[in-house]
Amino acid sequence: MHWGNVKLLSLLWLLPAIALLLFWAAHKRRRALEIFVEAGLLERISLSVNPAGRRFKAVLTMLGLIFIVLA
Repeated sequence: MHWGNVKLLSLLWLLPAIALLLFWAAHKRRRALEIFVEAGLLERISLSVNPAGRRFKAVLTMLGLIFIVLA
């Protein structure tokens, strides 16, 4: 295997930072909903949100970034 530019592999250190950013954004989104919406209504609103889909999207984003750096 031939690595074109090994220096670009140093960009892999950004991936944990981006993962933390995604986690922080999800936490802030949840807190904003808790502050904005009444407790009873929050349960009904949460039913329309797919948390597994959001996690899957975050994982795909991270995998895409990994492959971009490796490419």
